[in-house]
Amino acid sequence: MLEHVLSEDLEARIAAKLGDPTHDPHGDPIPTADLQLAADDTQALAALEPGDSATLARVSDSEPEMLRYLSALGIAPGAQLTVVDKQPFGGPLFVNFGAETYALGGRLAASMRVRAA
Repeated sequence: MLEHVLSEDLEARIAAKLGDPTHDPHGDPIPTADLQLAADDTQALAALEPGDSATLARVSDSEPEMLRYLSALGIAPGAQLTVVDKQPFGGPLFVNFGAETYALGGRLAASMRVRAA
């Protein structure tokens, strides 16, 4: 809401106070002051195959229910993961996060972006 009424000076001071973050809490990149975005080197979790390892980079915030679900499981950007099994035709992926294995539906796995290990 404040996006259109903040001065550039106040915006810079807020960013400095927050440690000049480069990504929001869901992992989406924050543009620089000159509106440049870092190159996206991520891929959908759904694109990985069994045995592939990666780091969760971000989760789409277009569906808050997905964010709440992952949060309840303790899954957040920065988490290390390994795909254990992948069912065909958009079926679930079975993914290890630490010692826990979770079945993640195809739509959810498509909304999760990862960086290959």
